[in-house]
Amino acid sequence: MRYKIFISYSTQYNWEARSIQEKLIACGAEVFLDVLDIAFGEDIEEKILDNLNSCDELWVLITQATHLSGDYRGSNIIPGSETRPYIWLETGVAWFRGIPIIPILIMVSPSTFSSNKDIPYVLRKKKAVDWTDNTQQTLLLNNIKIKVSKVNQFKERCKRCQTELPTSIIFSNSTSSKRRKGILSQISCNGKGCFISTNQPCKLNNNIQIEFKLKGKIRHQLKGAIKNGVGVEIH
Repeated sequence: MRYKIFISYSTQYNWEARSIQEKLIACGAEVFLDVLDIAFGEDIEEKILDNLNSCDELWVLITQATHLSGDYRGSNIIPGSETRPYIWLETGVAWFRGIPIIPILIMVSPSTFSSNKDIPYVLRKKKAVDWTDNTQQTLLLNNIKIKVSKVNQFKERCKRCQTELPTSIIFSNSTSSKRRKGILSQISCNGKGCFISTNQPCKLNNNIQIEFKLKGKIRHQLKGAIKNGVGVEIH
């Protein structure tokens, strides 16, 4: 799986959503469009929640309101807040998961966005990106390229390790030259942590370095305490 971005938007702005999707795909990201990527016969809420739970960040397209005829009231600048309640569902799930939420302004000024109280505070407090500003757009896309690169490296490392584990390792404290033997038995799904088992209790409060053979020697800097086996954070 690649770095995945979920785009939340109103159906009136399919063209803008598709345009952004193409730019993100060019950066190496996987993109889910919450309306266009749901097939006929699929459960909409189930599909949305599944993809929200597997995405790495949420982009919410903030666009000008479509004024409805009849008894329409208010000046909500997010189209679909009346007709598209999933925008709020998607934002709430992303907020609960603690993943990045990026408001993308499409022909909406930053001042209008931040001052409109019809927009939930969880969105208004975020630093929005003015998509019409080429500098901001380029900066955001370059950020995505970096995230994609890092995540892909972690996932590739994890994929390699999972086929070889458990494997013997040598680890040492950064403040001591003493080297110890251990077993690397697990690595986390995001490649940012691992579990090391040891024969004898030992405590390591500072950064440590481990070496293990896996398609050549690989070195990682780790931080944590080891006592007959413990999870360790990989830096």
